[in-house]
Amino acid sequence: MQKTNTEPLEKTKKNHAIESKIKYPKQILIFKSASIKQKIVDFANNTWHLKASREADIDNYLPLEIAWITPDQQTAIHYIEDWYLEDGTVYPFSLKTPYLILEGKNIEKAVLLVRSFFDIYSDEEIIQWVQTATDSDDLINAVVHLGYATPENFDSRFFSSLKTALSNSDTWVRLAAVWASGCIGWCELQEVLKNISVTDSSDDVQLLASQMLEVSNIEGENRLLTVLDKLQDTICSL
Repeated sequence: MQKTNTEPLEKTKKNHAIESKIKYPKQILIFKSASIKQKIVDFANNTWHLKASREADIDNYLPLEIAWITPDQQTAIHYIEDWYLEDGTVYPFSLKTPYLILEGKNIEKAVLLVRSFFDIYSDEEIIQWVQTATDSDDLINAVVHLGYATPENFDSRFFSSLKTALSNSDTWVRLAAVWASGCIGWCELQEVLKNISVTDSSDDVQLLASQMLEVSNIEGENRLLTVLDKLQDTICSL
């Protein structure tokens, strides 16, 4: 295998932001197994070109991240393990398994390749999970997965599942659903969040809905990081 010199992840992201003026298709793939790191690293290093990496930095709320690019340089693959997986008291809505963000001109080939080698949640599985969750904790976990897996463009299946969770009687379920809505950022969710911010029976849910509206115009990973910051402020006040 040819060795590749990597550059700091922050520099890679900065260069990508400067060079990428066109918004390319993006998809998030969520692994079913939490113990996938070494397998995906071995697979990726033999398939794509390693571009950058960074170890988790708990003090600065930074997750483990590894980035690759396909040989034709048309698709970027970004592996993330959130640092807060073991600290549910800080981020109770954290994703419990690692995930990939794929972005580029031709992501379909890379998506199919990953799905052929790894056990990845399908859209249908996550939607059904939200609909059939056995208790509040299970539903919260399902809603968090829904928030990450939802496509960038409006999808009525995800929207319907999310609205159902937003009307759940459990306050923590509604908080998770509001958080997921902030991550998704569809314009169709704006009126829903506005209504929740003034009518929900929980002041905490109202507050988080208001905060999600504040970050509604933030896109991509920056939106997610901002949403996590807002969530931390809310949870600390509970």
